[in-house]
Amino acid sequence: MIDCLSKPRVSSSGRRPEALFGIDRMRAVAAGFLLCISLLLGSAPAQESAAPASAAASAPVKAKTPHGFFATIAHAPAKLMEGGWTVAIQLLLSVLAGAYAIERFTRLRRKSIVPDGLAEKADALWREGKYAEILSLCERNPSTLGRIIKFIVTHKGNPITDVSRAIGDIGGREMRQHIQRAYPLAVVGMLEPLLGLLGTVLGMMETFAAVADAGALGDASVLAHGISKFLVCTGAGLFIAVPCLSLYHYFKLRSTSMMHELEEQVDGLLHGWFLKRESFVA
Repeated sequence: MIDCLSKPRVSSSGRRPEALFGIDRMRAVAAGFLLCISLLLGSAPAQESAAPASAAASAPVKAKTPHGFFATIAHAPAKLMEGGWTVAIQLLLSVLAGAYAIERFTRLRRKSIVPDGLAEKADALWREGKYAEILSLCERNPSTLGRIIKFIVTHKGNPITDVSRAIGDIGGREMRQHIQRAYPLAVVGMLEPLLGLLGTVLGMMETFAAVADAGALGDASVLAHGISKFLVCTGAGLFIAVPCLSLYHYFKLRSTSMMHELEEQVDGLLHGWFLKRESFVA
C-alpha cells in the first residue's frame, strides 16, 4: 500500500500527470499570448483610422462666410467704400439719374400729351359751333393736344396750310423736349462704365506699385486683394449703367409712340374741320 502510494502514477501514454498539467498550462499561456498579439495587431489599424477621425472631430469647425444675396447686400456699403473717390462720383451720378427718371415717370404720361377722349369732345363741340367751350375744355386739360386744339380754334380763320405748319412746330417742339429730358439718363449710362474703368486702372496701378515695394517677386495676396478691391469701380459702373440706358430707351420709345398718336389725332381733327368745310364751300 505504502509502495503503491509512494510510486508516482503513470498515465496510459507513459507520461506523468504533472507533466501533462504543465504542458497544458504552457499551451494555454502560449494560446493566450498569441490571442493578445492578434488582438493588438488587429486594433492597431483601427486606432490609426480612428486617429484622423478623432483629430477631425476635435479640430475647430471654421464658420462659413455667408455668400448669399442678402449677405452681399449687407456688405455692399463697406465694399463700395473701397472704390474710393471714383465710386463716390458714380453714386452722385446715379442719384442724378434717379431724379431724372422720377421726373420722366411723373411728367411723361398720356394725360400730359394726348388725354383720352379730348379729341372726341373737341370734335363734338366743333360740330355744334361751341368754340368758347372748346377753349375752356383745353384749359381744363393742359396737354400738348390741348394746346394744339386751342391754337387751331384761335386761328380757325387762317388757311389750313398755315395752321398745319404752326401746330406741327408746336407738337414737334414739345415732343423734342420730352425726349431731351430723358437724355441725361443716356449720358449717365455712358459715363458710368468709363468712370469704373478709370477707377480700376488707377487702382491697379497703385496695387502693382505696392506689390513692387513688397519685394522682387511681390506678394500674390497683395495683388489679388488690390485687384478685387478696385474691380468694385467697374462693377458699380456696370450696375448703374444698365438700368440708366434701359430707362432712357424706354422713355424715348414711349415719347415716340405718343408723338405718333398725337399726329394721328391732330391730322384727324384738321381733316374733319377744314377739308370738309372747304369742300362744302366749293
